Amino acid sequence: MLDQILKDTSDKIEIDIYYNNVLTNPSSVIIREIRNPNGVVILTNQATSQGSTMGRYEYELDSAYTETLGVYSLLGHLLTSILNISRSYPASGRDI
Repeated sequence: MLDQILKDTSDKIEIDIYYNNVLTNPSSVIIREIRNPNGVVILTNQATSQGSTMGRYEYELDSAYTETLGVYSLLGHLLTSILNISRSYPASGRDI
């Protein structure tokens, strides 16, 4: 799943966790690393918070980390070790 985050802005990353095709709440979801479009690790071991619905977790990515235009990648880990997740988030430029 891809989500759009504007360049140089902060935004909330939402992660939906499924087990056997059903939304589920693991003990916790940790973002092991976030990489910028150049493949550089910009953040590690970031805690997420439980969202407003079953199986949804959220992380607020600060604007200081969205300065490079392109696709960011995220590698997460569930505390229950059901699976590892990987998602990408493109940052979009805007005309001024």
